[in-house]
Amino acid sequence: MFAAGGYTAEGICVNGIGETCKEILTVHPLSLHQIEGYLAEIAYKLGHYQIAKTSAENVCQAFITKNDYKYSMLDTRANPLLAVRLNIEYLNLVSPVEAKQVAESFIILAKVSKILKNDVQKRAD
Repeated sequence: MFAAGGYTAEGICVNGIGETCKEILTVHPLSLHQIEGYLAEIAYKLGHYQIAKTSAENVCQAFITKNDYKYSMLDTRANPLLAVRLNIEYLNLVSPVEAKQVAESFIILAKVSKILKNDVQKRAD
């Protein structure tokens, strides 16, 4: 509930404070992951691939962590994916809707990365 009142430049209340309103139903705001994920989806659908990539990367970065396991036979410089892993502990803290948004962001990131890579190759030719 809230009430409103008008004030002069000198800080004097004009006509008093209004009546308190009736209860207003509100909903929780979207998390930043969801907002960024929706931006990635919409940008991808509209063909704004760089925006989609940046947004999807922001979502994905929040859910990956450095891989503590050592791979003696594999070099992370040759395969950078081995350097990180999904942060399951953090993923377990988010709602199913946010988890779906994370999965969508990984898919969008993969699609957009391929599209942008092909565009760069075409320009080089």
